[in-house]
Amino acid sequence: MPVLSSETFKAIDDRRTVEVDMSQFEGWEGVTVRLKPMSGTLRAEIEREWIKIPPGEKLMVNHKEQVLARCIVDADDKVQFDSPEGVLSLAAMNGAAIDHLYTVAAKQNGLNNKAVEDAAKNSPAPSEGAS
Repeated sequence: MPVLSSETFKAIDDRRTVEVDMSQFEGWEGVTVRLKPMSGTLRAEIEREWIKIPPGEKLMVNHKEQVLARCIVDADDKVQFDSPEGVLSLAAMNGAAIDHLYTVAAKQNGLNNKAVEDAAKNSPAPSEGAS
């Protein structure tokens, strides 16, 4: 097995799209949703949003849809819902279907309670006087 070099690293394709068959949900018969993992930068952005939430508080409104908006892609891997309107359109869909898609996207992106806790531990404390 080759030792990792910068050339080998740059050639790694680790953000492969998965296709989720949604036929089990009424109205989604024959529909496949493509989910592409977020980049590390984008995932960190989501984690930073979640870190701001005090322990015991609920995640932001439509947090599942906000993740999905960054992951749902078309046949050309172009993001389809990454706008406030896109998030709202996802939020209007069947909650069970959104939960199903979110479960796949969360696993694909390593988004779980432990990941958020780890991000909080590794996040620098806010500077005094910073707003």
